[in-house]
Amino acid sequence: MSLNELEDHSVTNSASSESTVATGVSVRRIDPASLSHSEMCKLIHELQTEQIKLESQVEALSKTIQNLTASQSPVFSTEEDAGTHSALKDRDSIEENERRLRESQSIARLGSFHWNAVTNQVIWSDQLFRIYGRDPESFEPSFENYIACVHPNDRPHVLQTLQTAMATLGEFEHEYLAFRPDGRYCWIHARGRAIVNEGGQFVGMEGTCQDTTDRKTAESGMIEALNRLEKIASRVPGMVYEFRLRPDGTMCFPYASEGMRTIFQVGPEEVNVDGAKVFSRVHPEDIASVHLSTQNSAQDLSLWIHEFRLQFSDGTERWIAGTAAPTREPDGSTLWHGYVADITDRKQAEQNLIEAHAAAEEANRAKSAFLANMSHEIRTPLTAMLGFAEILGEEDTSSQKLENRKNITETIKKSGNHLLTIINDILDLSKIEANKMTVEKVETSLLRLLCEVETLMLPSATGKGLVLDVCLNAPIPDRIQCDPTRLRQVLLNLVGNSIKFTEAGRIQIKASSICEDNRNFFVVDIEDTGMGMSVEQTERVFLPFGQGDNSMTRIHGGTGLGLSLSRRFARMMGGDVQLLHTEVGRGSCFRMQVPLEPVADAKWFVSLEQYKISLKNATVAEPPAKTKIKLLGRILLAEDGIDNQRLIAFLLRSAGATVETADNGRIALEMIEYQEAAGMPFDLLVSDMQMPEMDGYSLARSLRESGSKLPILALTANAMSDDEWKCIEAGCDDYTIKPISKSVLLSKCDAWLGKRK
Repeated sequence: MSLNELEDHSVTNSASSESTVATGVSVRRIDPASLSHSEMCKLIHELQTEQIKLESQVEALSKTIQNLTASQSPVFSTEEDAGTHSALKDRDSIEENERRLRESQSIARLGSFHWNAVTNQVIWSDQLFRIYGRDPESFEPSFENYIACVHPNDRPHVLQTLQTAMATLGEFEHEYLAFRPDGRYCWIHARGRAIVNEGGQFVGMEGTCQDTTDRKTAESGMIEALNRLEKIASRVPGMVYEFRLRPDGTMCFPYASEGMRTIFQVGPEEVNVDGAKVFSRVHPEDIASVHLSTQNSAQDLSLWIHEFRLQFSDGTERWIAGTAAPTREPDGSTLWHGYVADITDRKQAEQNLIEAHAAAEEANRAKSAFLANMSHEIRTPLTAMLGFAEILGEEDTSSQKLENRKNITETIKKSGNHLLTIINDILDLSKIEANKMTVEKVETSLLRLLCEVETLMLPSATGKGLVLDVCLNAPIPDRIQCDPTRLRQVLLNLVGNSIKFTEAGRIQIKASSICEDNRNFFVVDIEDTGMGMSVEQTERVFLPFGQGDNSMTRIHGGTGLGLSLSRRFARMMGGDVQLLHTEVGRGSCFRMQVPLEPVADAKWFVSLEQYKISLKNATVAEPPAKTKIKLLGRILLAEDGIDNQRLIAFLLRSAGATVETADNGRIALEMIEYQEAAGMPFDLLVSDMQMPEMDGYSLARSLRESGSKLPILALTANAMSDDEWKCIEAGCDDYTIKPISKSVLLSKCDAWLGKRK
């Protein structure tokens, strides 16, 4: 058996059973595996102290024996000496001392030896024979036999220390494994010194050998336990530790796993004596709560549970959660055994959840406010439309005045357009959010567009008693490259907002040009003398569905989409919309800017008056008078909505077309096939795309798959940018949206009638 195998075997056998430990004159049995780290250290210290004490006692007793032996005179017969009684008494004293020495050696598992190098005589004490498991009657304790008892792996070391002591005439001390006849090995701790004669020559050695197997077993058990603990701790995503608070207020960490280096950026070895370095990492705002919770736990011996922050030199912060159980030690210290974990990610997740919850609540409030606002915006014009429609239905036709009927129809039309504007705003926002909105860049009459804005918005301004000024603050070209539809929409939104929120004073529209980052921009500032906005209101003014606050929505109406859409349209064109300044009660000023890209032959004007005069002086051919569209041909209208079916059929028939209707795509397909077979095919199919049984997309695909060349004009209430593509992809030839524009419908039908593929 090798030394390593032998040691492992010895430790395993010893760790699985109780060990006998002698301290002083008492003997107690312990289980090393059940001891804690601190208890194991304490036991080892007691054993070492006991060993030193016993060795001192043995040395003192040895000297006493030598002195007593040297002082004895030869023993004579009773007739030769009258002091026999005294001699016997001295002999009894010697025997008593020897007995006490043997008992002390037995208790300490300590044996002594004496080697006379001159005669090669070796004397072992009885305890030394017991330690080595040898029979004094059969075992000769010679130097050679002694060396033979030493484990082969330890013999070179033992011989070396003995030879050094002989050469230097000094002391020696070593520890080794010794072989016993019963097959076991025991650990021996040997100490001794060289003996010299009066001439200073080496004549022998003397010393002690102590059986330290139990101590070595305990140490091995402790090391094994510590290694096991360290392995467990190294796999725990945190820090396992012991923390000691001494009565004088000082503190340390007798044990800490490597997790301390990761969490606190402090090595465990740095805080074995003084733990202040760990507490220097605690966030200044949390240090008081950490100390208070520690004091409360120490006072009541209650479980310590606390969460706090760490702050490092680079400014980073981490959240820490700790828990530990305290115990009171004999010296008055409090010792905690606990665990610490980094909970920064959990704290961040909690904060994100709080913010998400707050955002969800805000979104829910915004949704509720938006729905309430939409209800108001939709119901208000619907009330007028339905009310006046009812009046038209109830009045006696003969008694109706033409002017009254005209006012009623204008109100219905105006209310319908208002509803359409709301829907278009929502659809525009949806297109932008879905990245479906596009802008074009075509030649645009910029100054004409400004004049149109002035013409369209002037009635609203004068109706409220406001002055509307439009002026040029710098030379402006009459034609540029941009998207005229979106530019007009942005300007109308901004000017309309100023008029809406201004009760008295004026609205100024100032057009100019600026240069930023080597780029030229067309700029329009819209400044009013209205109510203005607070700082809190300006933070929400460009958010969708949000005006300054809900009270504004209730008072002034609107969807709250105007400014949000205006900014997005301007940015899509390469510009922006900004709030230049605002003050409560003093008004606001918004700026719109888009890239200024004049066409090659553009003319520049310094004022709108100059531009208007140029228009009057220019020779412009009068546009030809609009001719009334006359439809010739047979049209099949596929529409499931009865009211829309009646309206569209009426418009087509009024223009001269022959119209037949189908309530869904299946019926329309049957009618087309029947008329084709009869030799009287339709000239045009006008089809809604959302119908029961068979929709317009399926109808178009079926016709194209069958080889039909019938032109198809799609009608749809969907107005997203990809809806036209869906219709064309299904096989339709053209596309128009609802609500139906009479002129657009008739124009498209006229273009496709008679153009069978």
